[in-house]
Amino acid sequence: MSEIAISLRNVSKMYKIYDKPVHKILSSLGFPLKSGVQEFWAVRDVSLDIYKGSRVGLIGRNGAGKSTILKMISENIYPSSGEISVNGQVSALLELGTGFHPEFSGRDNIYASLSYMGVTGKEAHRKYEDIVEFSELEEFIDRPIKTYSAGMYARLAFSVATAIQPEILIIDEILGAGDAYFASKSVERMKSLTENGVTVLFVSHDLASLQKLCDQAVWIDRGKVIMQGDTLTVSKAYMASVRAQEEARLQIRSERKLNKSSQSTDNLVELKLSRELLFHLITENWSEPRNKHFISRVSLYKNQKLLSELNIGDAMDNDMNHDSHIIEKKGYISWGNTEIIDGKYCRPFEAGGSTKHAAWVLAHPLIDDAEDLTVRVEYFDDNNEDLFLELYDGKEYIRLGSLKAENDNGWKVGIFAVPKHLIVKPALDEDQTTLDLSEAEPIASDNEVSGLQNDQENNAIDINDIYGSREIEIEKVKFLCGEEEKRIYSIDDSLTVRVYFRAHHTVVNPVFVVAIYALDGTVISQSISSKDGETFGPVKGRGFIDVKYDKLFIGKGHYTVSIGIFKFIDLMQQMESPSYCVHDRKYEIIVEQPPEIKVDLGLVQQPVKWGLISGSEGE
Repeated sequence: MSEIAISLRNVSKMYKIYDKPVHKILSSLGFPLKSGVQEFWAVRDVSLDIYKGSRVGLIGRNGAGKSTILKMISENIYPSSGEISVNGQVSALLELGTGFHPEFSGRDNIYASLSYMGVTGKEAHRKYEDIVEFSELEEFIDRPIKTYSAGMYARLAFSVATAIQPEILIIDEILGAGDAYFASKSVERMKSLTENGVTVLFVSHDLASLQKLCDQAVWIDRGKVIMQGDTLTVSKAYMASVRAQEEARLQIRSERKLNKSSQSTDNLVELKLSRELLFHLITENWSEPRNKHFISRVSLYKNQKLLSELNIGDAMDNDMNHDSHIIEKKGYISWGNTEIIDGKYCRPFEAGGSTKHAAWVLAHPLIDDAEDLTVRVEYFDDNNEDLFLELYDGKEYIRLGSLKAENDNGWKVGIFAVPKHLIVKPALDEDQTTLDLSEAEPIASDNEVSGLQNDQENNAIDINDIYGSREIEIEKVKFLCGEEEKRIYSIDDSLTVRVYFRAHHTVVNPVFVVAIYALDGTVISQSISSKDGETFGPVKGRGFIDVKYDKLFIGKGHYTVSIGIFKFIDLMQQMESPSYCVHDRKYEIIVEQPPEIKVDLGLVQQPVKWGLISGSEGE
């Protein structure tokens, strides 16, 4: 079994957030503060094992806790609890602007860094030449570092950090400041380092680079490990989550467009548009609670399906950048600090807040049917004081029910119905294609879509990798050579991708996309109907579309294929366009060379024309 290079066991990191500088000064002098400070848990109970020689990528949205984890591993900061074991010398590139003196030249900073690493004399001169050559900064090397651009700084920092082979290399997004050429060059160097046993821990929002470099990935969200596994699987799950959040935000912006004429400052309008429900707990007469009341989890359900939840007391539960969060301000809101009871993180609703209540926000997705919605509150019953749950309707709080106290020292769940009138149906974007609702058929349920699996042996569909608004859906896909259905092709074969669809409403000019990827995530080919000048007019009911490739120009290899139907494609924007239905890398094809050809013909078979000029005419 491989040796562990980095081990984290139940690692947490807490920061204290002070309202005013004076509060921080008083706290540092040992004065207890009843207000003016709150705890923020950036990382909570993270456990990881990273093996020697592995290349591991950390992915997650900004503020997820990735950089905090790297800083603790490299001992720039220390955990509040838990244990970190690092077996090897660490070279870390965490932030631009650290490690070099801005007034010194690039040359001086290189020699200073090498000296710090114990490299001097002739060896330092040899390493200096290697660093300058790799960074390609020869003409700037005698200029002060403060005159370097972010990209030039990144080049120099990476070149110095990898000049001496470290045992563990940690990189936190610093290469994002460089150009694509140097980023690709750096990935190749990191790959070569791992061949000699170097462990790489890499944070990047560029998933293509991460897939090329890393064989494992860890998805971090709200200071917790959500998923760990091979890079492609984790990346796809992470992007599915991002797409779901972005789709909700797009629809929210659509509602704001339709309501832009409203100048109301009523809180109800804001809550509806932002898809937030504001709850609080109070005592019967809205007085201070006599005892501590511990709350662990609040969640929103439709029937038995979870729509959203908030783990109170867990990492980032008070981060208002997240859609669901507690509202916390010491001395004002009556939440206490995090505690652990029976292994559960929780917070107490306790005396000390001037408003005498404990409040939180639960976001919810856009839904058509607001029936059968419930909110659930998990609480520890260890006293004889009842609490009451209320929901804000924009003008006042509406009482939903009580958390009964029976003082039996156990965890319980209170379940309360959510009034239907606070849930708003999604509206169409004013720029969206007009739909013929008078003849609309019911949109297929997930069960209907998954039932298609029985009709197609070669089209295994995982519902988790299908997304979009589904006014028009992909029912199945065939890969054809002539009229023969196949998945293994030879170079120069023809390929037809036949996409069977069902439009539940009349949809005008949907955009069809067929994208072919290498297994490391590199885009090999992306065919877009609108880019090719194709328009399809009103589409309704069932049908299919053929995407024909007269000859395959890609070389031998295994490839995954995504099929998508989009509302539009903006080629000038990097963000993915709104979609009707996408099957994200659900299909696989194999391309082989003709068996009689032994020479590797390469990844791309670019058509060329040859011309020969010989004799005197060529001189």
